[in-house]
Amino acid sequence: MRKYLFYLLFFLLLGNPALSKMSLDQQRSLINSNAININLNCSNLLNRLGGFQGAITYSIGDAKKENHSYVLLHTHVKKENNIYYLCKQNRYDYASSESIDDQLKDQNLHKIFYDSYEMVKYVFTVADEDFTRYMMSKFYLSDYNLERNQLIIAFTEAQAEIIGEQNQMSDKEKKALEKKEKREKIREEQERKEAEEKRLAKSKPTKSTGTSDTTPPKIKIASTITVNDAKYSLQGEVTDKGSKKIYVNVKDEYSQNSVKVVNGKFTIHRFSPDDEEIQIIATDSWGNKSEKTVKVKIKRKVVQPTIVVEKLDPTKVKSRKLSNKVALIIGVQNYSSAPKATFAASDAKWFYEYAKNVFGVSENNIKKLVNKDASFIQTQKVISKWLPSKIKANQTELIVFFAGHGLSTPDGKELYLLVHDSDTDLLSRTAISRSELFNDIVKLKPKSVTLFFDTCYSGSSRDDENLLVAARPIRILPSEVSNRPDNFTIFSAAKNEQISSGFKEARHGIFSYYLMKGLEGKADTNKDKQITNGELHVYMDKHVSQKALELGRKQNPDLAGDHKQILTRY
Repeated sequence: MRKYLFYLLFFLLLGNPALSKMSLDQQRSLINSNAININLNCSNLLNRLGGFQGAITYSIGDAKKENHSYVLLHTHVKKENNIYYLCKQNRYDYASSESIDDQLKDQNLHKIFYDSYEMVKYVFTVADEDFTRYMMSKFYLSDYNLERNQLIIAFTEAQAEIIGEQNQMSDKEKKALEKKEKREKIREEQERKEAEEKRLAKSKPTKSTGTSDTTPPKIKIASTITVNDAKYSLQGEVTDKGSKKIYVNVKDEYSQNSVKVVNGKFTIHRFSPDDEEIQIIATDSWGNKSEKTVKVKIKRKVVQPTIVVEKLDPTKVKSRKLSNKVALIIGVQNYSSAPKATFAASDAKWFYEYAKNVFGVSENNIKKLVNKDASFIQTQKVISKWLPSKIKANQTELIVFFAGHGLSTPDGKELYLLVHDSDTDLLSRTAISRSELFNDIVKLKPKSVTLFFDTCYSGSSRDDENLLVAARPIRILPSEVSNRPDNFTIFSAAKNEQISSGFKEARHGIFSYYLMKGLEGKADTNKDKQITNGELHVYMDKHVSQKALELGRKQNPDLAGDHKQILTRY
């Protein structure tokens, strides 16, 4: 084997290669005068060009695998005025040398190029793979006044010429080549058989009887196996009545490997990113063979990350009971004529506990309406009868919590809260108007009102189902809410165009879960044992927006009211 397929020698002497001993005109004059012509010995050519001081030389192996077949002389005068001399080896009966001087003595001028593009194109047709890779990756193209795309085009055209020449091979040459390839295949197969026979001859088979065994081994392994990782192992078993020693090989489209057999059992270790087929070959001591093809299917297990959700605990914060606090809690999950508001009923039931523990509301001052109990008539009764009986003018602090669907009118001027039997096409008659609810509460003159709305008005449910009938399958974005009374603080689950989402792992709405977590003291950033509206809003906005992004949504809780106002003490 030759030590090198190609090598490159630079001989740049005495500094700048542009200081050539012979000018461009002088070179052209020599060529025109036939002083430099085809078949000129290249050693003499180099001397006439001024020696190595005026040239860069490349030693090129050719595609026919002849060592040092070409030498390229590059007279570096100017980038735009280069002349290239391609020398070709004219005899092969000498020992090859790594010296350019020695090579040039046995080479004659083959071609002269005045154009860099034509030069590289021709070299691509004769050069071996190593020099071709060198040209494509390491040529300083600016030295040859070439662009990268020109080099690629030259390579492509050269390949086309090579293929064309190959296609012009005569029928006689093709048949001769086919015969040669066939002979080589027969020879390789014969060598393989002889090697196998020698290997088997060296082994010492244990004969259970006085005669040879003609029964091949049995391979026990499933024909189709599914694994859950690219790196996997297969277990199988081989048995043979006439031999104690059994050889197992595994063959795929790329290779064949032997496998160790212990007590008739074998393990195959593999790695494949795709489904594959492997062929298991079992050979006994007498040369009897059996084969089995196993189809392996790679079915990766996608391990979902475990989401750890901190359990809600309303008992972490205790506030003393206050008679001047009243809470109205409504949660509608199951609607009679609208999609579910997932986890809304659970939100209301849990907030009931926070109203008692965190806000200090007595049980007899809490009204909770869940699912069917939150019908339109029942809800109106509570607003019209129960609230007036509980609120004392300028004394009572009212807390309202609603979890469920919200919707706006087509013009976006009015917002509605949907109760259990609300009809999305009859909002004004079957749903609770937010503005009317605010007006009814204002008439009772409570000292303060804090409202938590885990709902949105985009026309979609927590599970992104459309609340509107098929005749109007669009999301409606409401206009700004009418003026908020001064003593009202409103926490909304999402901005008008956003969806209020559910938190499956916590089994709550995202807004409700982080509202209640914040009330446990998580929102008390300065640890002063009191939570302001602003502190709660900042805490909720951070966690709600992050969790919504994980669901591929955008949700930002909104606060309308005094950020500095103290919401609760504990």
